[in-house]
Amino acid sequence: MRHWYQEIHRRGLWQAAAGFLAAAWVVIEVVDLLTGRGLLPDWVFNGALVLLAIGFPVILATAWVQTPPAEAATKSDHPVDPGESRAPATRPTDAASTESDAGLKGLLTWRNALIGGVAAFALLGAGTAATSVLRIVGLTEGNADQLDADRVAVLPFEVRGSPEFAYLGEGLMDLMSAKLDGAGNLKAADPRAVIGLSASHGGDPSAPPDARAIASELGAGRYVTGDLLEVGGRIRLTAFLHRTDEPSADFQEADIEGSPEELFELLDVLVADLLAGSLSAEGDRLKATAALTSGSMDATKAYLEGERLMRMGRYRESADAYDRAIAIDSAFALAYYRRSVAADWIDAPDIRSSADRAFEYSDRLSARDRGLLNGLRLRRNGRVVEAEQAFRAQLHVFPDDVEALVQFGEVLFHDHHRRGRSMMESLGPFERALELEPTNLIALTHLARLYAISDSIEQLESTTRRISGIAPESERALELEALHAYTIQDTVRQRELQADLAGRPWYHRVYAVLGVDRFGRDAAGALKLIEQSDTESPLLESLAPLLLVEQGRRQEALSFLEESRLREVPWWKVLEAFVLTSGLVSVGDGQLSTLARELEELEPEEMLQTMFLPPYEDITPRFISFLRDYYAALLWIESGNIERAEAIIVAMRAQDDFPGMGTVKPDSEKILEAEIMLKMGDREGGLEVLRSVEYQVPHAVTVTPLADQSRSRLLRSRLELETGNLDAARSWLAGLDESWSPWDGMFRGEVYELLGRIAEQQGRSRDAIVQYTRLLELWNEADPDLLPVRGEIEMRRNALVRDQG
Repeated sequence: MRHWYQEIHRRGLWQAAAGFLAAAWVVIEVVDLLTGRGLLPDWVFNGALVLLAIGFPVILATAWVQTPPAEAATKSDHPVDPGESRAPATRPTDAASTESDAGLKGLLTWRNALIGGVAAFALLGAGTAATSVLRIVGLTEGNADQLDADRVAVLPFEVRGSPEFAYLGEGLMDLMSAKLDGAGNLKAADPRAVIGLSASHGGDPSAPPDARAIASELGAGRYVTGDLLEVGGRIRLTAFLHRTDEPSADFQEADIEGSPEELFELLDVLVADLLAGSLSAEGDRLKATAALTSGSMDATKAYLEGERLMRMGRYRESADAYDRAIAIDSAFALAYYRRSVAADWIDAPDIRSSADRAFEYSDRLSARDRGLLNGLRLRRNGRVVEAEQAFRAQLHVFPDDVEALVQFGEVLFHDHHRRGRSMMESLGPFERALELEPTNLIALTHLARLYAISDSIEQLESTTRRISGIAPESERALELEALHAYTIQDTVRQRELQADLAGRPWYHRVYAVLGVDRFGRDAAGALKLIEQSDTESPLLESLAPLLLVEQGRRQEALSFLEESRLREVPWWKVLEAFVLTSGLVSVGDGQLSTLARELEELEPEEMLQTMFLPPYEDITPRFISFLRDYYAALLWIESGNIERAEAIIVAMRAQDDFPGMGTVKPDSEKILEAEIMLKMGDREGGLEVLRSVEYQVPHAVTVTPLADQSRSRLLRSRLELETGNLDAARSWLAGLDESWSPWDGMFRGEVYELLGRIAEQQGRSRDAIVQYTRLLELWNEADPDLLPVRGEIEMRRNALVRDQG
């Protein structure tokens, strides 16, 4: 190794490499500058990179062969003494080697390297010139294949009126280019390149033929012309946005009038109007509205960057972009609105307040957009029924409003399972939104989940492929890949996913786990994803006991809770209370009482600090205190200490309500009342109270189990079944199964059993077979005490299969 290092150093390879890389850097910078200004086609940059990549080893090889070997250098510098013995005569192989070296030395010369490099770049230049000629000719014939639809060239403005404003001819071009550059996907052509081409054309750059020729040479799919008119100390700005490939097409026009001192403000309004006019598709409506209603073009650009990132599924980055827009324009209603949407995807704390601020500043919006913002505000405040009504009303007037369809779908998907309704109701709104905007990632993501849970495998596969093509960098891409792989039981892809998830942020794996369990109905696969994790995420660890209970492995779940490294973390006590009060695990009254006392001793602030997700803004210490008391009371009820539970309930009722939390407080108090009635044997009274529970809570607060109230919904379905209300019972059970909530998953075993029994009673044998089969697969490794139940279900399923023939 040392010999090679010395040889490389002696032959000057370091100097040759350094010199070549320095020259290559200059070439790349020049080519990048010219392509960035539109003076060269974009492919020239890649071509230059290829040529330089080829040239680098050639230069190194030339430096190597042009320096004689160390032995030769030694012989040349130190002739052999006549008295010394001579080496044997050269063998044939040595002669061949020498001849080969001589051939390489004659080929790899510095002269040849220089000629080759010049020739290669000459060919690149010739290709560039030919492409430019063909592009211009092609455009004359109506061929716009070489145009970039997102590149816009701003031409010099025509100035009429006072000579003192003549300087603005090119000045407005510079300012408008800067404002348009980076607005969404727009890239402004370099103004200096525009000026250079304008001078070379020698005509009037504001005239349509000349303007179009300049834009075409720059590869700009759009171009802007305009004029400034000064009369009596007032100025009027007018701008026109044209399509380069369609000279006869309608153009966008915008104009604004004011004093010269307001020039920069006027230009902001002019650019916003022009930009809004160019966004004509239904999916662009909010972006156009944002451009018109923001007080700053810089804020609008940040908003449009957020929209671009949102379309890619990069929700954290999009939230940052909306934050920048709000920092520039603190009354930017649509930036707050979209910030709330992004925050919901990343479990950020400000989901509700962003929606509230959006509506607060919506006075500059149309009635249509105010209705949209009001619907989101209602939902974020837990007023789910009103939110559904608001979006229905919006869609009654504007049936093709993509954003309203998506938000209406969100309500049905995320909020209605708690009210005894299936998330499958959201299928229609999301599919309609996708018809209108085929790249809507939010609709696509929800549809993939819906297709999985409804066993529509072909649609799941096609939707997953579609998402991968549109947004491969989406934060939810691996969730959907995992959902597809586990749904079709593709073990090869499952193993690949482990490698894909390795090193990713913890939330990628959490999304995958929840997707596989909730929508793929594969608790075992979800648990495997947790066990193979390379990160110690408390949230991931908290999901494990829930998945164990779901599979009927209840003793393992209890052991897991007892032995976890998080056993002493205050928030872990809430998880324990949820599992122990589920009615699915068997523990003694002493264990229930002990946990109740431990909960009562916890400090709300400490519980809040140890939550497994950053606390939502309305999850305050006071709310945590209420949640703690709720589970303490439930534990006392389960252990038979009704008196102590009632004392806690009295204190809970004395508290003020929680703003922005919907009906979570009165619902919780009613559920505890029903639990006491059921404990005392009053099943009719318990059902009556449970029927009065509204289950209207903001989606964000469901990071705690108190909001979803999975146990009480199962209790209601059992009681409805007892009273013969089969359809009501079936509806509540379907809401527990077809649900995104991780808190509902534990109850799936009993849900499938009851759904199967209802289907049998209603004569729907095929559905009964499906439900019983799901239970048998779910409880494949269930505890021994569940085997008799599993055996009975298997016999019922098999009998139905035989009857079906």
